Amino acid sequence: MALQLGVLACRATRASRRPMSDADKTAAELYRTWLKLNAAGQHEEARQAADRMLALQGTCPAARRSAEAIRQTSELSVRRLHEAEARFQLALAEDPKSAQAWVERGEVLLDLGLEEAATQSFQQALELDPESADAWEALGVVKAELAARWQAEEREEKAGLALTRFDRALDLDPRSETAWFSKGLALSDLGRSEEALACFNHILEHLNPEHPWAWYAKGLELTAMSRTASEPMTCFVKGLQFDPDQEPAWSCHEVRLRAAD
Repeated sequence: MALQLGVLACRATRASRRPMSDADKTAAELYRTWLKLNAAGQHEEARQAADRMLALQGTCPAARRSAEAIRQTSELSVRRLHEAEARFQLALAEDPKSAQAWVERGEVLLDLGLEEAATQSFQQALELDPESADAWEALGVVKAELAARWQAEEREEKAGLALTRFDRALDLDPRSETAWFSKGLALSDLGRSEEALACFNHILEHLNPEHPWAWYAKGLELTAMSRTASEPMTCFVKGLQFDPDQEPAWSCHEVRLRAAD
């Protein structure tokens, strides 16, 4: 939302006939700073940049709206970080050797873009419990996200690190829907559609036939494999039956309906 408002602010500035004021130029620079800090997971620093943007006098309404939006985004991220840390400390007080506490802390850190800190949490979980399927799966997610940033020729090797961790998680917990789903997504990113489809099918046929995101991912994979319109559409409809608020599935369903007309 904040990014969308930032784009609108830029468009509004370009559309204006008057030149950018010094305040608007400063706001634009602070907004770019906020984007970098937010992407790096430096949410406290990002909030400070948003505060400075809000404190500017004489900015255009669009810049003001953007400042308010990014301030709310940063505030939410900082609050989630503090709440996660409080839960973590409480869990450790109850059980100092709780691997799951480290896993849950890492998941929040990863969601907030703090990949290095998240990795350290997952590794600490494995030191406490080398057979934590959740920790192995979470480490795989980190590796998969990092692999996706590499060029195609290097992505396969990097993604192999993620797949190894997903396989280890599945060795420990063959019924882990999350590990099967994450492995399927990683294979899909590599263009290995048949293998990805097998992961999603395993969830739906053996673990949870009402898994909405597995249905959605299966529909996308069938679309990528150029199957007939009816096959992916059936998957999107199934997913929506189990999660009517699944917006991506609604969008894909509408696209396939139009293609079928």
